[in-house]
Amino acid sequence: MTAFSALPAAYVRQVWNDRLARLSIIASVLLTIGLLVGVILIIPTRVLVSIGFEPNGLPLPPMSSAKLLLLPTLSGLTTVVSILTGLFYYRFEEQRLAAYLIMAGAGATPFLLILSLLFIR
Repeated sequence: MTAFSALPAAYVRQVWNDRLARLSIIASVLLTIGLLVGVILIIPTRVLVSIGFEPNGLPLPPMSSAKLLLLPTLSGLTTVVSILTGLFYYRFEEQRLAAYLIMAGAGATPFLLILSLLFIR
C-alpha cells in the first residue's frame, strides 16, 4: 500500500513545492488582479462602453462602464473553479498532466479578457 497523508497541509505543501503548479496558480491570480486593476482604470475614463456586436457587425448600444466590473468577477470565478479542478486532478499521479493543463488554462480567461480591454470603445 502506498503512503497517503490525509493532512490538507501536507497536500498543499506538495502542490506548492511543485514549480509548474505554483507558477500556474500565481500567474492566474496575478492576471485576475491585473484585469481588476485594468477595469478600475478604464471605468473613470469612459462613461459608456459598447461590449458586444450585433449579428450584422455593428456595435451594440453603449451601456454604463460600471458593468465592466463583471469581467473580473467572472474571471475570478473561472480561475477559482479551474484551480480547484486542477488541484483535484493533481492528487492522482497519472492525472498530473491534466492538472497542469487545467491550472495553466486558468490563466487563459483573465489574459484574454485583459486583451479585450484594449479594444473597448
